[in-house]
Amino acid sequence: MKDLKFILDGFEWSFSRINAYCTCPRMFYMSYIQCLDKTGNAFAEWGSFGHYILEKYFRKELEFFELSNIYSSEYEGNVKASFPPNPYVNLNHRYYDVGKEYFDTFEGLFEKAEILGVEEEIHINIDKYKFVGYIDLILRDDKGIIIVDHKSKSKFKSKKEKDEYLRQLYLYSIHIYEKYGEYPYMLVFNMFRANEIIEEKFDITAYELAKEWAVDTIEKIYKDMDFKSSQDDFFCNWLCSCNAHCACSDKYMG
Repeated sequence: MKDLKFILDGFEWSFSRINAYCTCPRMFYMSYIQCLDKTGNAFAEWGSFGHYILEKYFRKELEFFELSNIYSSEYEGNVKASFPPNPYVNLNHRYYDVGKEYFDTFEGLFEKAEILGVEEEIHINIDKYKFVGYIDLILRDDKGIIIVDHKSKSKFKSKKEKDEYLRQLYLYSIHIYEKYGEYPYMLVFNMFRANEIIEEKFDITAYELAKEWAVDTIEKIYKDMDFKSSQDDFFCNWLCSCNAHCACSDKYMG
């Protein structure tokens, strides 16, 4: 497929693009090859809103005691989609309440650490492929550099899932080494939905494996002739950004 190669050759890859293919090749194709219009969902909007508030705080544009009021006053303008129905709980209320509690009690993260970067845009090469990313938070304490990623998940389902998400932070570590001449000593997930911090010590073997994963997946994309859907009813109906264009979803518009 010459047209596909031409498009892919022009990419500046990102973790989200590569991971989108791993989640569903069909979604990747519709999103990044066909460039079809995307639809949002409540989970993504809620997560983006939380990121926005935390970014403002770490840029010192908001004080910690202002965060809860900002969350309440700007919630409806940022979380517009409805959460899916749940027989046990109203998710629209649950997510609002969880976020309100988090920002009501927020007292900062690693307050003694120096802030080196907030939503820092990075451009690196992974093998022969260009890569772009945005690091939520870069800190330095007396032990070294810390990369923090704000996550709206409540928890990781397994160690395997956590390791898959860590790939992103290991790829970002390429930039840290290039800029500061050292690897981060700690990778951190700020799980703000669960109000929990997950810390992972930097591991050079996992770092190398993350780079291999990125390159291997990109090369797999170049070879894919079908881009088949990875069908899952919940994902297709509530999470896929291209569900209006895909017959696997009940929201397919034809």
